[in-house]
Amino acid sequence: VERRLGLLTDERMVLKGFEGWPEGKLALFSEVVAREEEISKLKGMLDVKGPEWKAKPNMAEEVRFVMSQFERLTTQLEWLEKSKADDERKLRELGIPVDGNGLKRVRVGVVEAAKYVMQIGLSASQRLAAQAASADPPPAKTLQHLQGQVVWLLQAGMRFGFKCHQFAGGFDSEAAGLFHSVRSELERLGEAKQA
Repeated sequence: VERRLGLLTDERMVLKGFEGWPEGKLALFSEVVAREEEISKLKGMLDVKGPEWKAKPNMAEEVRFVMSQFERLTTQLEWLEKSKADDERKLRELGIPVDGNGLKRVRVGVVEAAKYVMQIGLSASQRLAAQAASADPPPAKTLQHLQGQVVWLLQAGMRFGFKCHQFAGGFDSEAAGLFHSVRSELERLGEAKQA
């Protein structure tokens, strides 16, 4: 037996040879672990407060980066959601408890990312207003250029917020308040531009 075992290098192949070894259960556990690791990575992709997040040098780049991460995340998450029902059914058949909250946690992370992007636009708008109202404001042409950048950030926040709202199935009260604030700020800037 020892000589035979010495020829086998894969532990799983050795264990498969024993009657009653739950190979199917073990394979399913491996799949579940891999899936949970994938979900954890997806959540980390938009965790702007996480230790792995690297802020970009300016607000526009930061917003573009968050939006591109969201696009990557949605593609991967859709694939995981398609296999979710089948995976959960297999787990229940084998009597393994199911935690269906992994994908919900990713959706909550998406809402957090939407809040972050909307806050960037609002912060830029507040900075612009402070510069315009200062004792020594920049030249009108500079203010106009900055206002264009702020409007872009606010519009990007609105579009991204809407996408995240649709993807996550809604907003919490803080995100809804930020969304309305962004819309109001865009309206205010549009009126100021017309005046």
